[in-house]
Amino acid sequence: FGFSLLPSLPQGGYGAVVSVTGACASDGVSYRITVRNIGEATLPAGIRVELVENPGANPTVLTSFTTTRSLGPTQAETFSWSTMQPLGATPVVARIMAGAVRECRVDNNTSSPPTFGCIN
Repeated sequence: FGFSLLPSLPQGGYGAVVSVTGACASDGVSYRITVRNIGEATLPAGIRVELVENPGANPTVLTSFTTTRSLGPTQAETFSWSTMQPLGATPVVARIMAGAVRECRVDNNTSSPPTFGCIN
């Protein structure tokens, strides 16, 4: 076994991942965005996350959040955001913005879109 270390990173490195879930509400849609530390080093506060509609060709940032506390291994911080905008055909994802920390892996910094449907 071995570690994937970058120079100047603590042993084990940082590992932020993000996920998003969605639920229908009486007045629109509610999203829960979770930032989790899967690394061995404590992730510092200040990680910026954006909730983005249509992340492909023409992305629209719906809102952004910044973690308010450091996250030890396996710890997470969750944010909530609601909108009265109708669900469109475009996906919504959460993404960790580069620059807060230098991670060993960045391929897990964008979530999958949540799958849910709302019945009117």
